[in-house]
Amino acid sequence: MPTCDSTQTAETSATYLSAADRRLLDRAAGDLQVAADLAHADLLILCPTERPGRVVVAAHGQPSTAHSLYPRNRRGDVIAAERGSPVWRSLHRGRPSRELDGLLIAGVPVEERVTPMRNRAGKIVAVLDMHRSAYYRRPARRPNDALREAAAVLATMIFADAIDAASMEKLIHAGDGIVVYDAAGSIIYADARARAIYRKLGLPRVAGLRLDERELAGAVVLKTHRFRIHSEHEIQIRDAVIIKRVIPLSHHGRAGGQLAVVCDVTDLRRRERQRLVKAAVVQEIHHRVKNNLQTIASLLRLQLRRAASEVTRRALRESVSRILSIATVHDFLSREGTEAVDLKELGASLLQAAREGRHAAEVRVDVSGPHVSIRADRATPLALALNELALNAVEHAFRGRDRGHVSLALRREGEVLVLELRDDGVGLPALFSLDASPNLGLQIVHMLVTQDLKGRFEMGSDNGTWARMTVPWTQVEERNEQAASADRR
Repeated sequence: MPTCDSTQTAETSATYLSAADRRLLDRAAGDLQVAADLAHADLLILCPTERPGRVVVAAHGQPSTAHSLYPRNRRGDVIAAERGSPVWRSLHRGRPSRELDGLLIAGVPVEERVTPMRNRAGKIVAVLDMHRSAYYRRPARRPNDALREAAAVLATMIFADAIDAASMEKLIHAGDGIVVYDAAGSIIYADARARAIYRKLGLPRVAGLRLDERELAGAVVLKTHRFRIHSEHEIQIRDAVIIKRVIPLSHHGRAGGQLAVVCDVTDLRRRERQRLVKAAVVQEIHHRVKNNLQTIASLLRLQLRRAASEVTRRALRESVSRILSIATVHDFLSREGTEAVDLKELGASLLQAAREGRHAAEVRVDVSGPHVSIRADRATPLALALNELALNAVEHAFRGRDRGHVSLALRREGEVLVLELRDDGVGLPALFSLDASPNLGLQIVHMLVTQDLKGRFEMGSDNGTWARMTVPWTQVEERNEQAASADRR
């Protein structure tokens, strides 16, 4: 590339471009890195300036997959484009141009390929200039030439807005293999990663083959996603699973083959299957634990019917309720298939069970606040504590009347989770003290919250009774809540 002319900048040189052309340039610049990585070469978008024989570097993609020829990014530099040079020929004649070793960069001969870039109206507004060291060039055409030509076409398609952003974002990732097809559908290039993937599929040589997944014996297309121009297929061949992403290449409206990216996801899918099997086993375990707890509760109910003492009957009723609250947690875990429980849904289920268990049809219950996911090991003590408070409210708050309201509010306060149960009943006795209370249920709640959950438990009266549990919030539960929110969406 000729010596940089520092008397102008990109901002002063390309002012003649329309706003639409500038937007196209900005978009092409944002995706140029992908094309540079594919080509293993420096890619520069050059725009003509108001000064004859001068062009400005509107964007520069330096490859991360090969050594860049430039020590810094050249964006904004103004350079000479002499008459007869490849850049001049492409700008004025509208045809691709190539120079094998006429350009020197830091004493290194450079192979230069220049491709015109047109806007939607077909006007040439820039050129794509590809530079790579000529030391690696051989006289005969090499497979790598096909890759570089495909990358150049891809860059011009980006500029012409022929590829949507979703396609570029999903196109290539680290560890993927690259395959280039010609217009007839034959493979003309496959890099080392792609060749290794196809060897795993039983195809030791792929160059020159017409490779269509539907023609492969034993191939099963698991999933297909189609975007505006980008398609993605997940294919299983024997025990191997690959993902193939394809973008058709077109130049000036003419079909020019396809660029494909292949990725071996066999190990990933195997781990996913193992996780699914493990989740199914865990679900079955929770289901059986729930059934066993319900059986125990049924046996206690039988004993309850035969008990003569009211004290015994009361103790058995409370035991049944506590056992069923633990069974509710395992029921949620068996249905969700995860090791986390939605606390809002769990609270609603426990309040409803408390109302029905005490035949308090006129007592209204509700739960407010966000959906919060908690780990299974914390769900059980919280369920027991909520159950005790709900039973206590339904049974004791509304003496002397048939109607009432019990509510549960959930909220996040920094690094803690607050659960507050309120009723509009008679309130606490005037000399009530939580520490001195003989109520076994409240003692259980205090122990569960302070010892098992490392939190704080408070009670008071305010137009009824309120009970507040404040427990720590963990990083794991934060991730569980985000995953649950994504599932609900």
